[in-house]
Amino acid sequence: MKPSRLEELDYRYLIRNELLQRIKANPSYSSRAMARDLGLSSAFFSQVMTGKKNLSEAKGIAVADRLRFNPQTSRLFLNLIRYVGSKDPRHKERILADLSSASPERAEYFDLKIDMFRIVSDWYHFAIVELTAVQSFKNDARWIAERLGITKLEAEAAIDRLLRVGLLKETKGRLEKTKAFYKAGDVPSEAVRSFHRQALARAVDALENRPFEERDFSCATMAVSASKLPKAKEMIRNFQKEMLSFFEQGTKQAVYHLSIQFHRADREEK
Repeated sequence: MKPSRLEELDYRYLIRNELLQRIKANPSYSSRAMARDLGLSSAFFSQVMTGKKNLSEAKGIAVADRLRFNPQTSRLFLNLIRYVGSKDPRHKERILADLSSASPERAEYFDLKIDMFRIVSDWYHFAIVELTAVQSFKNDARWIAERLGITKLEAEAAIDRLLRVGLLKETKGRLEKTKAFYKAGDVPSEAVRSFHRQALARAVDALENRPFEERDFSCATMAVSASKLPKAKEMIRNFQKEMLSFFEQGTKQAVYHLSIQFHRADREEK
């Protein structure tokens, strides 16, 4: 089993990603502060992050707890620590098998990190990726631009970015998706908010201008229990995965956008 990205075989990526998010939230935050928050000495933390030393499994458990990883991320983190620390090829293979079983969609998904997502956050980047799977697709920027209602220059620049970040590849002169599905990190980000604003604006445009047969809008308002919100979000993500898998099969003629809005509509009682 080959992971989708080489860096996913190093647990340090998960720590580094958390560090970057904290620095974005607080520019004065530093590696030294991270070491302190993880209960590690600054020197040892630096050696770990530069690959000179490895976390033990015991220290890994403590770090995962301090970073408040969810159970799935903790399992991934600890398995990666075991993988990096093991010198037995057979043991490494067993760990990779466990990684695969922990996240069966792992090999199918291109996991976009926030820094990478920022480069391709305009809506038409993902539309171009999906357009390559349409039966009538032409590997021509002018054709792509006309199909999506963007400029030829935008199409050319977008294709270049998609190739550079690895969402597209060129095989025998034809652009192709590199993964069946892709997702961005579930963290607050202006790039993600910008993408969703564009998606909402295009949904309004579709509501006004697309034929009824080409759209489906529905809305439900409900009273909820806050304790059920994590499960509700999980159900929404599972539904999205089912839709992606459903449309992955068969010949494709068009690109559609699925957008689900689920948010609080009232305000806190004063």
